[in-house]
Amino acid sequence: PDFMLKDTDGRAHSLKQYLDSGKTVVVSWFNANCPLIIRHYEKYTTFTDLDKAYAKKGIVFLAINSTNPNHPQFGGDADRKKNWHIQYPILLDPDGVVGKLYAAKTTPHVFVITSDGVVRYAGAIDDDPQRHRLNASRRQPFTHLGPQKRRQLISDEPVQDPPRLLRIDQIHRDLAR
Repeated sequence: PDFMLKDTDGRAHSLKQYLDSGKTVVVSWFNANCPLIIRHYEKYTTFTDLDKAYAKKGIVFLAINSTNPNHPQFGGDADRKKNWHIQYPILLDPDGVVGKLYAAKTTPHVFVITSDGVVRYAGAIDDDPQRHRLNASRRQPFTHLGPQKRRQLISDEPVQDPPRLLRIDQIHRDLAR
């Protein structure tokens, strides 16, 4: 479903504007204070690396924060965007409308939407079953959506064995609503 949200700089973005230009869009739910987001932007640079690799192929990344402004974890998006060298917009969804529209459950909850508006993927960014421990005790690093799965996402191939979405860090949008 289409949406229009403002980013941390006050600029409006709609899903339609990207789809109409023939882009595949990767939407990821974001909270600057979520330990999993911190891990994927600060420790492993998962999302910024994927953005760099796929921007050349016409794939657009958007982060959406649906955290309620009254929640203690709200805020810090613009600072983290700068500190983590995020080149794509962080969109603000303070009412949680878009989060509910997509049934986004956690941060990060990733959606890949093709230029014809089809959601090709909705789920996790990695297959780490111990996300809440931030991978501290594992010798092997967790597996991101590897090259084969990424290729499957941007083609017509079905995604084989997608990572399972765990409800570790739920989106904080229910307070004061």
